[in-house]
Amino acid sequence: MKLRSFFIITGYLLCCSLLFSACKKNLPKERLSLGADAQFSTYIYSPVLGRNTLYDNFNGGSSSLPLSFKLLNMRKLNGDPAPELTENFPVMVWKAPYEGDEKSLAEIEAKRVIENHPLFEIREHSGQFLMWYAAKSNFVAVQSDSGYVFDVEVSNSGGRRYFKNFKLKP
Repeated sequence: MKLRSFFIITGYLLCCSLLFSACKKNLPKERLSLGADAQFSTYIYSPVLGRNTLYDNFNGGSSSLPLSFKLLNMRKLNGDPAPELTENFPVMVWKAPYEGDEKSLAEIEAKRVIENHPLFEIREHSGQFLMWYAAKSNFVAVQSDSGYVFDVEVSNSGGRRYFKNFKLKP
């Protein structure tokens, strides 16, 4: 009787250990979530040309970070492409902080470098829109015109969402 109980208990423990070890291998990989409450607070942007204009108006809600953002389908209101905003232009970018104790203009300029960027872009992981100072009214449509329309894709490993018909009216 004791021997039979020993075999039953041993068999039970062996089955449980096999079951638990098998379950660990079959668990799905962790996926991030993309919340249904993620949203932009405004869909119309009116930057001032000739200066850097930054818009930070994305609320991720219950989404898991990091999120990735892409600017899609930049076009004029009539549907024509808008290469003046999507092609790269040389712009000055700060690589070191301006601290106020620089003694000359050369020291300030040493902290900036020239990089190529589209004139209107979205920052990849923050969702901030940026209109660079290099955008000028001689080739970018300004407010008396109808402006531009674009879409944004927000994604992470949990999925992707598209926000459509943003308006850009410089």
